[in-house]
Amino acid sequence: ESSDLREIPVVIVSSENVPTRID
Repeated sequence: ESSDLREIPVVIVSSENVPTRID
């Protein structure tokens, strides 16, 4: 569960940074 909880926030942050940079 610890790994899943840590990967969730990482994906969210990365996903928000990817579209922001592409835009």
